[in-house]
Amino acid sequence: MTSTKYDGVPLTINEIKVQFENPDKVRTTPSFVRKVFAGVYASKNFQELRESLQSGTALMDKLKFLLDFKIDRNPKKPLDIDLTLHVAEKSPVYADAGVTMATTSKLPTFNVNVLYRNLFGNAETLKGLASFGDSQTGSFSLLFSKPMVFDSGRPNTPPTGNFNASISYNGGTIFRDSGYVERSAGVNLQLASDDECHKLEYLGVWRDTLPLDKESLSKGAKNGNSNSILTACRPTMKSSMRYTFTHDETDHKLIPTKGHFVKCSGEVAGFGGDVAFGKMEGSGRIYHPITKDVSIGAGCFGGLLAPLGALISPKGLNPFGTPSVLNDRFFFRGVRDLRIRGVAEFGPHDDGDAIGGDAYFTVGSHVSYCPPIPVFQENNVRLHAFANAGNLQLLSGDDKDGDMKSRFLELVQPENLRGSAGIGVVAPMPFGRFEINLVSPLDMGALASGSLRTDSRGNGVSAQLRWALDSEFS
Repeated sequence: MTSTKYDGVPLTINEIKVQFENPDKVRTTPSFVRKVFAGVYASKNFQELRESLQSGTALMDKLKFLLDFKIDRNPKKPLDIDLTLHVAEKSPVYADAGVTMATTSKLPTFNVNVLYRNLFGNAETLKGLASFGDSQTGSFSLLFSKPMVFDSGRPNTPPTGNFNASISYNGGTIFRDSGYVERSAGVNLQLASDDECHKLEYLGVWRDTLPLDKESLSKGAKNGNSNSILTACRPTMKSSMRYTFTHDETDHKLIPTKGHFVKCSGEVAGFGGDVAFGKMEGSGRIYHPITKDVSIGAGCFGGLLAPLGALISPKGLNPFGTPSVLNDRFFFRGVRDLRIRGVAEFGPHDDGDAIGGDAYFTVGSHVSYCPPIPVFQENNVRLHAFANAGNLQLLSGDDKDGDMKSRFLELVQPENLRGSAGIGVVAPMPFGRFEINLVSPLDMGALASGSLRTDSRGNGVSAQLRWALDSEFS
């Protein structure tokens, strides 16, 4: 329906009828369809009717329904409207498979999804997911999702959302750079807005950390684990609440050239279980086109973890007085943070094992260009040049020297920063953003002092050819 000169003409909605294609095999309840279009009843003129139908049709399309509608008028009373909705259900079973590859892993991780739509006739879905690969010995999850549609009586968009409940089991994720394996099982209850801008979750997760037998996985690996890893190898139970806000105004989910993206989350643990902490994480990206084919962009990530086991110490307020739990700490990720393998070499270590940090930040910028080659422009493939820098710092623990202010200053001191720079090719894929880059790690402290080298040992610039497939990027 398009805008006409009759938009302001008053009307009355008498009835909404629902007709299904193949009614003998239909699973959808007519009451659910009427609830989606409940705002139609409150329409007072043709403009409000058009907006309500457009809103309901968009929601039905998102829920994987095919829909058409017909408006019947009474010849004697042309402004009394009877509305007939024609609904066709899509196939209830859907399956796909995918692969993800991050720069922190040597081999890809394979994912298999099986989805059953419209489980109870109100657009519910049941989804099973299995993952396995080089660093994933096998994980399985089952997710139930139900759209929440409320009869608000408003003529346009009614408040909608989703309720999700999932159970999961992870047979073991291998963290080679840290020397441990993590097994987990848990439940997740989630309420999310229809546009996925707001998300509120409860997480109950059992984690078990086991030392990794490095000698059997890598010839020449050091024998044994560090004291930090051995101390952390114990079962823990996390019970937490988490809120996530996401605002995406970019022109493309994976290869943006204009717009901005903001995401932030806050998590509090300690509602039962044996770990307690406050955790905040945020990211932002902005893009601006210079010409039709050239765009510049910048982004940042950051996070802070504060254990809540000993907020008050004899010296006063000290949320970092007790050590944080290894499983809850931040670790650098390759394509998102520095675009290189070996990012585990940066940040806190104990006897060669990466032990993560309580605070981190990364910043990055890039220039991208889509050459006038048909295959590049038709598939949104671009060349880019980039630079990234950041740091990861452990703040908690009684053995940490200095006060809280000095610990945070260590996070941003130039001699502690690490970075990277390079050129490459980026392309959108069904499973994420694919990058292949020629990149060199950089010692930012050395650059600040006028020396060009890649690490604290004095090595010169050395390029690496790295590729990755991931959903998060800087």
